[in-house]
Amino acid sequence: MSRSATDVLRGGFDTTVRNWQVLLFRVAEHLLMAILTIAAIVAIVVPIFVSIGLGALDLEAPPEESANRIAEALVAHWHIIGFILLVVTALLSVFVVIHSFVQAGAAQIYADGTFTSEKFFSGAKRGWLPVFWIYNIAWLAAGVVLLIPILPIPFLMIATQGSAGAIVAGCAILVLWAFFAVLVALSTVAWTTKATAIVMVRDVSARESLRIARADIRAAFGVHFAVAFVMMVIWLGGSGVIGTISTFMMVGHATPLALFTAPAHLLLSFAQGIFSAGVESWFLASYLQLSEK
Repeated sequence: MSRSATDVLRGGFDTTVRNWQVLLFRVAEHLLMAILTIAAIVAIVVPIFVSIGLGALDLEAPPEESANRIAEALVAHWHIIGFILLVVTALLSVFVVIHSFVQAGAAQIYADGTFTSEKFFSGAKRGWLPVFWIYNIAWLAAGVVLLIPILPIPFLMIATQGSAGAIVAGCAILVLWAFFAVLVALSTVAWTTKATAIVMVRDVSARESLRIARADIRAAFGVHFAVAFVMMVIWLGGSGVIGTISTFMMVGHATPLALFTAPAHLLLSFAQGIFSAGVESWFLASYLQLSEK
């Protein structure tokens, strides 16, 4: 029997609230990623930039002079920049591994309906690798889809020798591409979330779960789209409210008032993390409602 989007969202919300302990793992995931990011910047990026002479930049110099100095340093030390890109790629891979571990554990809990740490870690150990490949395969496909529409732009510029008409056409294509990119990103998030639910409840491979997820979404597009749309609206709305409050509190941040608003900023950042974790969990729990055998 088919289920309405309202029933699915209600069931997903109840599952998320009943297993609130999963949110602690998601918040810990966000904190760990933040720590790793800061550590990477401090331990790798900053010392490398200082070593190539950017530490001697004159802060009072005109912006054009500083920009030229940075560009010259980057060109002269291209191999170091390549190393930085390699480290960033490795760091992003670690992020995907961490997220896959938590996502698989959360899916196991939501599929079973009750939380225990043993179930969470059992599901995480069993499912992190398939979920990892789900993200890699899906986002690689999304990247290819996103590249196709903008590939002609450089050739268009070269062929027309940078004429005004070509520039206008290129800008128009980029604006349309931006909307297209948003749709592709949202579709990929829904696809990977659905595939994660399937790989945990049906015990199939990553490629097979993506295939089944695509077929299931097409077969019941209305309810899947409605759930994803509601989740997107809730996330954008909640994040917008938190961001607006944070922006409002930034007034006077360069004054002694910052001493009083700094704790509030930290609290809002923490609230943003909890809110995002909650929406992500709700989305996964809702799609699990639609993915049971």
